[in-house]
Amino acid sequence: MDFPRINLLIVEDDVYQQELILSYLKPYEFVHIVDVVKTAEEFVKRVTISSEISAVLLDLHLGEGRGGLESYSILRLRGKNIPAILVTGSIPEASYTYDLGIIDIVEKPFTAYRFKQAIE
Repeated sequence: MDFPRINLLIVEDDVYQQELILSYLKPYEFVHIVDVVKTAEEFVKRVTISSEISAVLLDLHLGEGRGGLESYSILRLRGKNIPAILVTGSIPEASYTYDLGIIDIVEKPFTAYRFKQAIE
């Protein structure tokens, strides 16, 4: 099956999770990693200044300060409607996340198969 090219921004503060996600993405030639950012501030800034990002893989908890969903909703208010997959250890209410534009929620710890389902 042919998939359109995805210019993906990864928003994850945990180095181990970053490495795991990057290793799971290697088989997907249609996924181009634009950048990996660790904080909510970096996330908002990167999406605000870049028009090349076509999707986001987003962690819910990003350490101190604002979280992933709050940052994503700020971007939506600014007119940035980028599809996102939420990767989290705590599942928020699905209706709320789907209203924001989150297309899937992948619960940590996740398997390669579950990750594949979300990406495809």
